[in-house]
Amino acid sequence: MIQLAVANSTSGNVRFRVGSAELEAVSETFDVILDRQAPFDLEAVAVHLKPAGYFITQQVGERNMACVRAALGHDTTLPPVQRHAFAASGLRLLTFLEYDVEYVVRDIESLLFWLRGLDGAHADLDGSAALASATALNRVLAGNVDARGFVTNEHRYRAVATTSTPGNRSNRLVPAHA
Repeated sequence: MIQLAVANSTSGNVRFRVGSAELEAVSETFDVILDRQAPFDLEAVAVHLKPAGYFITQQVGERNMACVRAALGHDTTLPPVQRHAFAASGLRLLTFLEYDVEYVVRDIESLLFWLRGLDGAHADLDGSAALASATALNRVLAGNVDARGFVTNEHRYRAVATTSTPGNRSNRLVPAHA
């Protein structure tokens, strides 16, 4: 993803780095740190943000694919990001959204492909368990199929935080719809 971002970058003042959650191999500070569905350490993020910098993250929520989890007997996990953790790190939370998006798989071939692709490392759920028997697959499908196909949810969190305090902003975050 980093190679593609570098190749598509048209600005000479953009730098991309990949690091672990603790960012120990990163020495620079940044105006913006983006994190999408990867572990992060908020204190490390705060250290690597310039004054008035932004941290933006999107995380898969603990109720992702709720009907599949329930059918396979999987408990929900802990939330991957929590409001109170931002203040403890020294970051000021600007936006914290939790939302569900309907996810529809339209045909059986795509459903089988999707279930095979779910694994514990990337989806926190082993989709192949749904294919282990007709009984397991029927439990997954029960009540979750309509005229469009198989329906489940994508549960997400999005958080935007800054290193600044309310009175020290030179530029304000502008909503996307403005």
